[in-house]
Amino acid sequence: MAVKNQRVRVYMSNQNEGHDQVSATSKAALSETRRQLNQHRRWLLQLQNQTQRLRSGIIWQLGRRLHYWLLRWLPSIDNSNPERELQDLNQQIKQQQNLPASALLMHNIPEVSDYPPWIGAEPYARWCKTQIPDPQKIQDEQVLWQEPPVLGFVLWVPAKPDLQLLDKTLQSLLHQIVPHWSLYLLTHEAPALPQDSRIQHVTITTTEIQAFNQLLATAQESWLAWLKPGDQLAEDATYQISKHLLVRPHIRFLYSDEDCIDEQNQYSNPDFKPDWDMDLFYARDYTANLGVYHRETLLNIGGFSEQYPGCESYELRLRLCADLTSGQICHIPKVLYHVYQKAQGAGVPANSAKTNQRSQLLLDYFASRKQVVSIQIIGQDCLRVVYPLPDTLPKVSIIIPTRDNLALLTTTINGLLEHTDYPDLEILIMDNDSQKAETQTYLKNIGQNPQVRVFPMPGAFNYSKLNNHGVEQAQGEIIALLNNDLKIIHPDWLKEMVSQALRPEVGAVGAKLYYADGQLQHAGVILGIRGMAGHVFKGVSALDPAYAFKPFLVQNYSAVTGACLVMRRNVYQQIGGLDEIHLKVAFNDIDLCLRLREAGYHILWTPHAALYHLESASRGMDTRLKQFLRLRAELAYMRKRWGTALNNDPFYNPNLSLNDEFCQLHDPLHKE
Repeated sequence: MAVKNQRVRVYMSNQNEGHDQVSATSKAALSETRRQLNQHRRWLLQLQNQTQRLRSGIIWQLGRRLHYWLLRWLPSIDNSNPERELQDLNQQIKQQQNLPASALLMHNIPEVSDYPPWIGAEPYARWCKTQIPDPQKIQDEQVLWQEPPVLGFVLWVPAKPDLQLLDKTLQSLLHQIVPHWSLYLLTHEAPALPQDSRIQHVTITTTEIQAFNQLLATAQESWLAWLKPGDQLAEDATYQISKHLLVRPHIRFLYSDEDCIDEQNQYSNPDFKPDWDMDLFYARDYTANLGVYHRETLLNIGGFSEQYPGCESYELRLRLCADLTSGQICHIPKVLYHVYQKAQGAGVPANSAKTNQRSQLLLDYFASRKQVVSIQIIGQDCLRVVYPLPDTLPKVSIIIPTRDNLALLTTTINGLLEHTDYPDLEILIMDNDSQKAETQTYLKNIGQNPQVRVFPMPGAFNYSKLNNHGVEQAQGEIIALLNNDLKIIHPDWLKEMVSQALRPEVGAVGAKLYYADGQLQHAGVILGIRGMAGHVFKGVSALDPAYAFKPFLVQNYSAVTGACLVMRRNVYQQIGGLDEIHLKVAFNDIDLCLRLREAGYHILWTPHAALYHLESASRGMDTRLKQFLRLRAELAYMRKRWGTALNNDPFYNPNLSLNDEFCQLHDPLHKE
């Protein structure tokens, strides 16, 4: 009987092991299927946007008219209709990407393993071949340097190190084109490693953090950077760092772009970062890995703290950068650091304990500055800072220009009155010559609502003038510029935007806007897209983490759309409102944001206020000749007013393309 029971247990154990193997195989297959499906969705999106750009061009518009007249006056030689075929194709693509409204309420980042890397391995490998530095050119330049800085690198060696990984890191230092560096090897006992006069073995008997602080006090170098075993420096890293420090001696902290390197020395997962953005830094530690610190400044703030295990370097940067100006923080838009990973494409695994620790760290940081906030964990090492509203909410004046299109207007007004959780708001409807009787009747009736006022504004459409007049009539401390083609998705959208707009450093706040089919319409504005500006990730699925999780993180941009823009009324008046002389219809929101930044304010975008937006549904697209000429004049004014600023967006990495909104690689051999 005992033997029989033993056989049964062995059989059941084998069955369970087989089931686990099948289950693991099925999960892996399902994950790979999801990745492939999402990759195809991205391809469809790019195809859709290419056809839309083709159709919106002046050549296509002229071709449509020519095709129309040819079909009308000449016998048809075939049954083709390219316009209808493109419309059918776009409709099929949209049907593939339609999402329910519930999917748009997501605050948390979707499962990243279901999506392939935003920048694929093959295009990135091709791009890397264009980035190989010229050693002779660099050496000729650095010979002319008067007093090149000596960079001190610090490498903690664990008790039982992987000598192969350690050697890879050391070799990357030894092969630097510019040799002005030193290395501190913090070890329990000196391993057998290459001998070099620039390498110092420091025997330690304390904790890692205590050893770092001791080194801060005794090192001779003015600049220190920390390395990890297995990670590698690009061969021009010390050159790029030294060059920036020589040109900008006031710098106190410097960081660079990075990627991953595997056991076969293959590069992947590039992280092309923006310039300094404190709000994005709260959300994600995007300055991690290669950071170069001014040693004396670190000493002045007390060095490393052991209070938050696993987050010591983030805590140090948080204290350091909080009191630095943006001019003292330097971003080098070059891939100077390669993070070691075991499997290509795997990325850096999430660390929930570290994320929890960083959440507590941020809470304590804000408390030390007399700010009460709450912190939400929204995904892989990503956080949301929720700013509280005052006990007495400020009045919000919502300004909506309109002309007929009653169905759109009523949806927007009903959403504000019935589906927006904000008790103290007023709606100012700026009626620009509505002609239809049903619209006039509606405006007369809705004007009886104590929360709504209607202002007749006859004359040619001037978006800037309509909004400026609305602000003059507004009673609220906060103003919200809204298009008449918005639909509310969740009731607390306005509270989120107001809580951000009340921050004294913030000039304007933009929202996350979706097309009716659930694709992204607005997630911030990038300067320079197609020569002017564009909405980043336009058309991307609501469920797609996209590039570096950016559609899910609060961050700064150079501009946000005026279709849903919230700001303090006194700030709007301080900078003179929208330009109703030069920018009557287009680009006035971008100009407003650039003037706000010029005055020292931040432009914030939040994904936690989401609405539907039927872009230009009420006014139509600029396709007529008169509209086209007006658009060209406004474009010319913007280029004259802002010049090269339109091609140097600090929140968009120059290694990414300006040909479209998808954060793909810039081709250095092709002029954009």
